Amino acid sequence: MLTAIVCNLSRVTDIPGAQKIKRAEASGFVVVVGADRTDGDLGVLLPAGGVVAPGFAALADLAHLHKGRVKEITLRGVRSEGVWIPWADAAAALTAWCPEVDLAEVVPGPLLLDGGPGRGPLYEKYVPAPARRGARPPRGYRVEQSGDGWGWTLEGSTCELHPYASEGAAIDAAWSVARPRKVKDPRVVAVFPELYETEALFRDAGEIPIGSTCVATLKAHGESFRLGLVDPGAELRPAEDAATPGLWVGTRRMDFGPADDLPDPAGPLGYLTTLRDAFGPRLREGEVLYGEILGFRPTGAPVMKVAPGDRAKGHPYGARVTFSYGCAAVGPTPDGAGYRPGDRWRPMIYRITVLEDGRPRELTRAEIVSRCAELLIEPVLELGRWEHTGADDTRDRARQLAEGATGHLPDPLDASHPREGVCVRWEIPAWANAAGAGTVDVGGAGQVGRAMKAKGFLFRVLEGLVKDDGRLEREEAEALGLDPDAVDGEEVRQ
Repeated sequence: MLTAIVCNLSRVTDIPGAQKIKRAEASGFVVVVGADRTDGDLGVLLPAGGVVAPGFAALADLAHLHKGRVKEITLRGVRSEGVWIPWADAAAALTAWCPEVDLAEVVPGPLLLDGGPGRGPLYEKYVPAPARRGARPPRGYRVEQSGDGWGWTLEGSTCELHPYASEGAAIDAAWSVARPRKVKDPRVVAVFPELYETEALFRDAGEIPIGSTCVATLKAHGESFRLGLVDPGAELRPAEDAATPGLWVGTRRMDFGPADDLPDPAGPLGYLTTLRDAFGPRLREGEVLYGEILGFRPTGAPVMKVAPGDRAKGHPYGARVTFSYGCAAVGPTPDGAGYRPGDRWRPMIYRITVLEDGRPRELTRAEIVSRCAELLIEPVLELGRWEHTGADDTRDRARQLAEGATGHLPDPLDASHPREGVCVRWEIPAWANAAGAGTVDVGGAGQVGRAMKAKGFLFRVLEGLVKDDGRLEREEAEALGLDPDAVDGEEVRQ
């Protein structure tokens, strides 16, 4: 989740030739600050990629931000990955913007603050308006301003408007009522859970246990999928009854069970049907695979949107950047026998869970690689591993792997486009091994932590340019709770 962060500055250094600004780090993000700043100064960081509440922006002297958006910029050769506001200025602006805030309760860390009707969230992820469930309300509904906020109601109705903080929130709410989302069966969620949101490494590296092993893998720019052989009714079935697991497949949020009609193999989501048919029979009971689909859809369209490379400077990837990963738009469909250069798309696995004693267990990296060899499916590429000795060291290593010294590195699977970045997941071995290595004693069979991501600079620029055009990837729309089938306010699938 993208939020404002209360944090101290570190690594404050001079910028050659600059008299009024310095380079610094705030919660792991590189920022440009005033020349009077020093290590330890407290403030509020707004990481790039979000939008700040208009009222707070005016009070915090951020009126120069176009429509409140915080973007990455380069000043005197230094890439600033956000905006850092000194605490004195931030506290004064917070008090004036939302008098109900008790500053005594504000502590270092994420600052989740919603000013309520008329003010909205202090800081949130930017979502292009056309990517919402509809840029306009659904037919038969109206959205209009009411008092301090916005609201929706039925056309021709005299009922009181349902209040929301912004016009976009009111439109999204109207769509939710007009086309309510299917409520998932909790039994399915328990054994075939959705993908969790990967958090930012630069912000959360301090949560990694000292002494654990950090494993960095390639963060590939694709569409997430899940494939599992699970039994949603196992908890309610008498112990003496035989298990009846079935094959389930899905995207980040969408599920298809044994009784559901699968997508057309030649359609945009046809890869789900191929995955189930090719790899499903090889799964063990209780096993769930999590991976990415890279390259091109069965229709021949790129899985991820083509980025306008001609609007970014200083890179060798061309005017239109297509994240192809060695695949071809007219290539053959994968047949489950392993990736062949020129296939239309390629699946790669980054996480596997197995059921042990009735509970899911995360496989370690070594176990994932071994199991993928048995399944004839690729694991995501490992880029490096190291012992975690502190947040700054791990951030530096991840940044080097994600973008190098120039802000971008070619993708190791396909040099025609830049790599998206890296994912870092920490592991602690079993107790006996940990004790021998002098690392943290966690007992039991060890631990595997949640993955954290670090994206490269050029990729973040390209991703922002796509959003500038009002476009949002299907997966990101699903993650934000928006309708991935609504584009520019028009429903694609009736």
